[in-house]
Amino acid sequence: MPGNRHLESSFITVELTAEFKIENVPGPSPMTIHSVAQDVSGRIYCSDEFNHRIVVLDKAGKCVFAFGGKGNAPGEFWYPRGLALVDIGGSTQLAVCDAWNHRVQRFDLEGNFISAFGSIGDGENNFNEPVAVIPGNDGSLQILEKCNHRVKKHGPNGEYLGAFGELMTRETEAKLVNPTDTYFNGVQNSYGFNYPQAYAEMEDGSLIFADTGNRRLCRTTAEGVLLDIYKLDVEGNPPYRYPTKVEALGNGIILICGVNLPFTFLDLDRPWLESQNLIEADENKPPAFSLQTGDGDVTRMLSVDGWSGAVKTYSICRSAGLEEALPSHEIPGAGDIEEIPCSWTEMESDKWLLFIKRSPLSEKNIEFIRKYVDVNIHSARLAMQKAMEIEPDLCKIISGKSEYREKIHAETLKKSNIKPLTTAYNRLCLEYYQSRKKHRIYSATSISSIAGAIKALDGANKDRLLMSARKELWSLLQGEYLSIEDEYMETISWLKKHLKQLETLNIVAVANALTAIFFLIYHLSYLRKALLLLDESALFKTLECESEIRKFERIGDDTIDYIPETLLNLISMISVKWGYYETAVTAYQYQAQRNDETKFQYMIAVFDTLELSGSGDERLREVLASSREYIKSEQDAIEYLDRCLRAAYIDGAKPVIKKHVPENIEQTALGEHWRPLIKACGLIEEFKPLSLILSVGSTVSDEIKKESMEPPSAGMEIRYVTSLSFYHSETGSPIVPAKVKALNDNKIIVSEVGGSVYLCDIEGNSKLLWRSDAEVYISGLEMISQNQIMLLIVEQPPSVRFRKLVILDSDSGSCDDITSDIKCDIPEVHTRFIMTDAGKYLFCGFNSFERGSNFQLVSEEFTKSEPLDPSALAEIGDMTIHDDELLISLPSANSVYSYSLDENQGAFLGLKTACRPVGVARANKDYCFVTSCVGIGLQVYDSQSQLLFHLARLKNGEESYILRDAHLSFVSDMSFAGGDLLMTDHYSGRLHILTTS
Repeated sequence: MPGNRHLESSFITVELTAEFKIENVPGPSPMTIHSVAQDVSGRIYCSDEFNHRIVVLDKAGKCVFAFGGKGNAPGEFWYPRGLALVDIGGSTQLAVCDAWNHRVQRFDLEGNFISAFGSIGDGENNFNEPVAVIPGNDGSLQILEKCNHRVKKHGPNGEYLGAFGELMTRETEAKLVNPTDTYFNGVQNSYGFNYPQAYAEMEDGSLIFADTGNRRLCRTTAEGVLLDIYKLDVEGNPPYRYPTKVEALGNGIILICGVNLPFTFLDLDRPWLESQNLIEADENKPPAFSLQTGDGDVTRMLSVDGWSGAVKTYSICRSAGLEEALPSHEIPGAGDIEEIPCSWTEMESDKWLLFIKRSPLSEKNIEFIRKYVDVNIHSARLAMQKAMEIEPDLCKIISGKSEYREKIHAETLKKSNIKPLTTAYNRLCLEYYQSRKKHRIYSATSISSIAGAIKALDGANKDRLLMSARKELWSLLQGEYLSIEDEYMETISWLKKHLKQLETLNIVAVANALTAIFFLIYHLSYLRKALLLLDESALFKTLECESEIRKFERIGDDTIDYIPETLLNLISMISVKWGYYETAVTAYQYQAQRNDETKFQYMIAVFDTLELSGSGDERLREVLASSREYIKSEQDAIEYLDRCLRAAYIDGAKPVIKKHVPENIEQTALGEHWRPLIKACGLIEEFKPLSLILSVGSTVSDEIKKESMEPPSAGMEIRYVTSLSFYHSETGSPIVPAKVKALNDNKIIVSEVGGSVYLCDIEGNSKLLWRSDAEVYISGLEMISQNQIMLLIVEQPPSVRFRKLVILDSDSGSCDDITSDIKCDIPEVHTRFIMTDAGKYLFCGFNSFERGSNFQLVSEEFTKSEPLDPSALAEIGDMTIHDDELLISLPSANSVYSYSLDENQGAFLGLKTACRPVGVARANKDYCFVTSCVGIGLQVYDSQSQLLFHLARLKNGEESYILRDAHLSFVSDMSFAGGDLLMTDHYSGRLHILTTS
């Protein structure tokens, strides 16, 4: 393999073209030049850093004049550093980074002061050690701040125009960056600088930084988007190299120098090409230099060495024919992982991967690829094994830490000496940090090794041997995945069994199991990603509780103080998912007892869980009564009032309203939250003569007679038939229904709150028809035939942008994406989608759009569309169609809008008692059904918009269901489970079935 010296001599040609002695510079000496700039006349401007002045030389090295001196007055300096010549208004000015005065000064080319801006600090108009400046064509300045770790842009008059960058060490980045995204997708989602000391502009406008404290170079766009990172040493192998100066030659080549780093040329497109010692200089006292593009590929370099008193110019050009030059080291990684503790996340392996990807597929290079893949797999296996060896210890540490916190809390209450416990606790935390750091390194090593092997085989279809290697890699990774998946499923089964047994619940043991599950998910997620890169058609079994556990990724970070609370919250969430409501309540109560500061939030969580379980009003009110004294803020009061409405606990709401509602809610930031709640409390009082609670089998008439109430003026009858629960066929956990459409054989299409679609029956069984990913949800679900369902898929809020239309077949389970069939205009941003009686489709645009752009009526073939004009409506809750009458619920307007498709006109219904309406439906032209998002039940209005009666809740034995955020669906020309009015219940996860007549 070629040696370094050969590469260095052939990569770059450097020729000394002129050398002059610096003369006539007034004392003091020596000059310590930080930066230089040269104008069109050949004058050289030097920042004499430690003498606090600017020295101006002619092109032959003779001093023309000097100006400045130590101080903070205009024209004085305190360690001047970066320089730039900038054209402003047709004249050229000299911009100087006055580092320790934390400002930028500007002068004319004769040294006369013009202006200055900046002061110490980290605000928009502050600096903290500006060290380098790049001029813009418009007279603006981009300034690099060493101690604020950022770049700021200022206009010609010093006005602030923007900034990017923050302090971030390599270790901090390793905690924040997702290795899977970084190595599989080539995207590092978080980066920063660590005392950067120089930067330069590349030919394409990107910026290259000497990120000194992180021992690397960073390349970003002009706006600060990270493009690449070039690490200058392998961690753990000193001497470390710290770049302090950088300049761009063109053609992707840069020149750097710094601590333990003599003048070095790098080709950023081929970073294995590196040339040193082509420019003679004292490594500990490097000269200041600047580069200027010359003729063709030649670059001119100006060097000013204040220590030796010399001005030198060089001619630099890149040699040709080096595309096949090999990296200067063997492919690393053949030894044990301990011998290369972090090399696979550093530069050496990256150099080989780039070489492999950018070289022609010759027989010799195929050998390199096979060796590179083999070494990567060896490294990945070792690293994964070592990461998994650490994980049981991490689980034990987390459990032990939780136990110590309990002991410290108990001894504090006794006013005992807690110092020994605190010392042991801190020792455990230190042990966690050390183990977590090792785990992070091994995990990143495993992921980067797998990614390297896959990327090296990207061209496998060109060679039979590489295709074989690709298949071998797939088999290996699939085996690892299935093994970990089995362990995951075993742990989930253990968890389900122990969470169900409330009387023997061991919260510490369960928390330990959840921590183990988190680490298993971590390994499964990157193996799944790797397998999909090898075969994008690969299918994977649904992992139960994965989405819930992923919401608590804090388990795996260094915020160890929050881990016990996080695990307890996760225990509660998973218990609710499996229907173990009392277990969830126990976990929340356990946390509520530990800390009065968070007691209110956990008591509210207890309430929500009990409500989900269908607990009666009395138990819900007991929880609220015991939590009232822990209300500490206006936001707490709003949360409390919301729950009072859901439990019809107005007596509990009144004292909170009296104590916490601001005198003028219109002027408070939380006014929009107070208003509907206060109105709802008033309405519930007003509804009392018309409020009913229906039990299974009872009717409105039955309850009216029982309560000795006056019968309504119209003869609308409602009977409560039953409430159904549906369950996931694979996991047995409840399905939370969002929208439903009934079929004529007592089966029903159910879209889940999480986005998936199921075919369910009245026995609670389910069949998965379509599974959503975490980034989308179903905005519309319509039956277009007896067995075909059309779904409108949109992105999750806040964007709610259109993603696709699909048709599901409930018999075969097939899914057909028809998005490409849309040949007409539909709203880009959506809230709802329904089918009209005439077989057309109505797409509803996002709230608050311009008048006339909310709704599009689309032909059945998706070839024509026409805008409708039901006025500019805001915050649409839901919509339904009955006999070509479109009903739209408007939560913020406290009303329902009726729009006739035949007459193309509409009007607001005068529902004076409506409060934040969501669900809306018509039985016929005489009756309107409305549900609310603030928990005041189901309201029934007559054709004159008068409230007939109000269903506050439903009772099924000991269970009580509040009707909140319920979506309504009428069954036409048939019944489902004996009813015709269906209400989805987000809070209890049930479907309520009623009959109307």
